[in-house]
Amino acid sequence: MNITQEKTGDLSASIKIELVPADYEEKVNKILKDHQRKANIPGFRPGHVPFGLIKKQYGIAVKLDEINKILSESLSSYLQENNIEILGNPLPDMDKTPPMSHPDQENFEFHFDVGLAPKFELSLSGNTEVNYYSIIADDKSVDMYVNNICKRYGTLVDTEFSEKDDTLEGDLLELDENHLPKTGGVVNHSSFVVNQIHHEEGVKKFLNLKKGDSVDFVPSETFAHGHEYTDVLGISQEKAEELKSAFRLVVSEVKRTVPAELGEDLYKLIYPKDELKTEDDFRNKIKEEIEKMYTGESERKFMNDSIEKLIETADISLPEDFLKKWLLETNKDKVPEEQLETEYEHYFKSLKWQLIENRVISEHQINVTNEDVKNYIKGVITRQYFPESQGEDSPALDSVVETILKNKDEVKRVYEQLYDEKLTQLFKENLNLKNNEVTYEAFIKLVSNIHE
Repeated sequence: MNITQEKTGDLSASIKIELVPADYEEKVNKILKDHQRKANIPGFRPGHVPFGLIKKQYGIAVKLDEINKILSESLSSYLQENNIEILGNPLPDMDKTPPMSHPDQENFEFHFDVGLAPKFELSLSGNTEVNYYSIIADDKSVDMYVNNICKRYGTLVDTEFSEKDDTLEGDLLELDENHLPKTGGVVNHSSFVVNQIHHEEGVKKFLNLKKGDSVDFVPSETFAHGHEYTDVLGISQEKAEELKSAFRLVVSEVKRTVPAELGEDLYKLIYPKDELKTEDDFRNKIKEEIEKMYTGESERKFMNDSIEKLIETADISLPEDFLKKWLLETNKDKVPEEQLETEYEHYFKSLKWQLIENRVISEHQINVTNEDVKNYIKGVITRQYFPESQGEDSPALDSVVETILKNKDEVKRVYEQLYDEKLTQLFKENLNLKNNEVTYEAFIKLVSNIHE
């Protein structure tokens, strides 16, 4: 066997593999002799079929199959032994590869095109500046959360006439085409808050109602989505999507939420582990919680900006002609060529980041272990479902964790998330962060403008 390489461009090469009988004949004969031992051909005793007959019947197919295996193995070994890093996979060059001239051909020559991985400079240093947006909770955000908490822990009291934030309780009756209660129709005693209705015209029907009043409405025209009135009507999602009937609400109660008063009792109820005495303590705690909640979005934005900056500063060249050809070949009959052409730039950018990411992970010895994944999943499940078990062994908790670990997609997602978290931390420690404090509203506007 003879393997040679010829550069065809700065980042592309052609690899020629020449095979002679000594490379494949022994393996082919071994396989054919195995066929001979197992062959059952009329006129011959089992195991006594002449070798020449077996070779005539199976020889070409076995030889070609074995040559394909040798090609794959030898090409892979050649690349590995010569430390040749490639992008994509080798592509057979049928223009250079001579066609098979006759069945008994012994010497073969094959050509493959390869795209070579580029060499590039990469430095994680303070010279690379990246914006970091710290999202702060302004008074408007804190006010909204305080109001929501007070409403959530408020008290329902009877009121005479309904307003937008009030709860209406009563009997719901499905109507027929004559606007009379439908025989065998849906009947349900239920309640809902008027502001669940998103259509302004629909809301007006339910204002200024009192006990004993009735109002007719069409759920599909009143609520924005079917899932919003399945519970109200007591029906399934499937039935809600098909439902076109009008309904009548006969009001039996009008309830209004009186917000809970700010004070130590409420603070203790919301934050039992904290000693909050004043409204300022309470608001500061809420501000802290909101900003902690926003941290994930700040980190994702920072990671995306770091990726963009590193791709830009690394100045990576790619064998684009080869990659386009490889993408067309590997996606033949799967993705239209026109679609691929519109996605080339996105693919090239993703590939550049993959090269950078692999380099960073290797040079900085970033690793995520099975134990890391298990502990992460255990932490999430503990916080959500077993808060009382924190720091303790729990058979029920372990059982849930083991079940999740059997889900390959979920485990893969966690691996990727943990790698991202470690990369984000590495970039925060090594790049030059330009800190910007912004409100959430300003942050969303910034992200939206970038997407546009």
